[in-house]
Amino acid sequence: MKKRDVLNLILIVSLIFSLFSVPALGAEEERNGLEQAILVAKNIITIPDDYTDFTSGSNERDTSNGKVKIWRLNWAQKNGGNGFISASVGEDGFFYEYNKYNGDKESVVGLAQVTKDKAQALAEEFLKRAIPNYSEQMKRVDNNIYSNGEYNFVYQRFFNEVPVD
Repeated sequence: MKKRDVLNLILIVSLIFSLFSVPALGAEEERNGLEQAILVAKNIITIPDDYTDFTSGSNERDTSNGKVKIWRLNWAQKNGGNGFISASVGEDGFFYEYNKYNGDKESVVGLAQVTKDKAQALAEEFLKRAIPNYSEQMKRVDNNIYSNGEYNFVYQRFFNEVPVD
């Protein structure tokens, strides 16, 4: 009878300790995933020193490879600046989205600071950094080039000359 009570006590204590360790492991995994996403983003884009207000979140997205956890990373300017940078990086290491606004409304008024050819070269250089495995398969598919003071280019992946989503 005593052995049974001792065994029950050991099982109860083990159960209590296992309840405390599970959230810690989950939090550690979550933190590691966020850190990895930040590293991927910073290898592709540059975050200026004055963009110090950082927030993040995550959600799941359906992809061709199944559900993937996506980290939404946001950096904003401090000290009255309106600039922000946002990026989305998946746990699969893919760079899904990127947006940058420098906060300067005056910079979008007037003539473009770069030519169309230079803007397209910069876009293709960015593609090589963001999706190095697929950048050679990407082709520009849009006709709308200059609008509201900025160049917009749309690229799509092609495999054997067939468009791929």
